This record gives sequence, C-alpha cells and structure tokens, in this order.
Amino acid sequence: MKKLSGRNMGWLVLGGGLLLGIAVGLVVARFIAPGAGSHQTSDPVQASATSSPTQISTTTIVWPTTEPIEDPNADPESGSAGSPAPFVGEMAPDFEMVDVEGETLSLSELQGNVVLINFWATWCGPCRLEMPLLQDRYTRYADQGFEILAVSFDAPLDEVLDFKQEYELSFRILIDADETVQDLYRIRGFPTSVIVGRDGVIHTIHFGSISSSQLDSYLSQLGMGS
Repeated sequence: MKKLSGRNMGWLVLGGGLLLGIAVGLVVARFIAPGAGSHQTSDPVQASATSSPTQISTTTIVWPTTEPIEDPNADPESGSAGSPAPFVGEMAPDFEMVDVEGETLSLSELQGNVVLINFWATWCGPCRLEMPLLQDRYTRYADQGFEILAVSFDAPLDEVLDFKQEYELSFRILIDADETVQDLYRIRGFPTSVIVGRDGVIHTIHFGSISSSQLDSYLSQLGMGS
C-alpha cells in the first residue's frame, strides 16, 4: 500500500475537517432556527394586525355585527353581569326604573317612539355641553314621538335635581347609581347615547358628545323633522 505523503495527509485532514464542520452546522441549524424565528408569524392576517393596529373611532362606536359570544357564567334572566353588549340592529334590552319625579317607567312601554337613551353624569364636562342640544331637539320633536331617557350615574338626588333645574330639562331623568342599566348596555364611558327606533331596534350607538349635525342626521334617518 502506497504511503501518503505529508502534503497529501494534510489535505486529507483539512477536507475531513470541513466535512465535519458542515455536518455539525446543519444539525445546529435544524434545531436552533425554529426557535430563533418564533417571534414572527406566517399568518398574513395576524402579521397585518401586529404591524397595523385597528383604529377605533372616538366619535361613534357601532358594536360588532357578528353574533356576540355568550359568557357561560352569565345569568340569562338578569341580562346584565356577563352579558354581551347590545349592538346596532339588535332589539334594545328592556329595563324598568323610577325617574327623579318618582314615576316608574320601562323602555318597552315607549315602543312606537324614537327613544334616545343618554348615559351621563353631572361631573362629566362633555355631558354638560350636549344637554342644551338634547333639550332643544326634545322640545322640537316631542310631538313627533321623540323621547329622551337621561340615565344618570349620580347617586345624590339633590345634585341631579339641581342639574335639571339649571339646564331647564323637561325630558325624563333616571338615576342608575347601582349601574344596573349601564351594565345591561355595557357602557364604557360618558356620555354615551343609544338611539332606538320605533320598532325597538337599536339604530345608533354614539360615544362622546353629540354635535348638532350628528344628532340631526341620526334623527332624520328615523323620520324626525320630515
């Protein structure tokens, strides 16, 4: 057998080392590469949601039009704790309350009218700004079947009565200190207005103070002013 020269032996060792290095590299790449890219996603929808977050309107919120997911721990009879938020196109959840004058009324007994349910508080600046507008439209369209139910978060009756007198409000004011109706409608902030059509179906859910043009547009769509 021919003996390898020192030079040939060196090339043989070098070649073997390169092959071994390549093999080790392939093994390492196979086991490490998946972990290194785990923070990325191949789902184009998820990737888009990560890079471009959904913009949420600060003026008008329309609830999702897909079927809401029910909470299995919710009490179906109460319609409150754990219940999904009502959305546009759905029947407005009914409720019964006593107003500041001591009279009991329910939303269902107002069906056949256009009803604006306004969630507010005396300490809420934007609520104060829109009250004169609400009173003006109530005075203007009451004879056309327009009702306003102002659901106040304030507990002291005296404060609410003082507010009513200050702004000369003639529509119905309810005090929801225990948040029963706010929870039923899943209210997220003040003011929020829910406008219900004559058929009892929610037409608009508006978050924030309503401008004159916005309110006129909502009411016009429901036949007010025509």
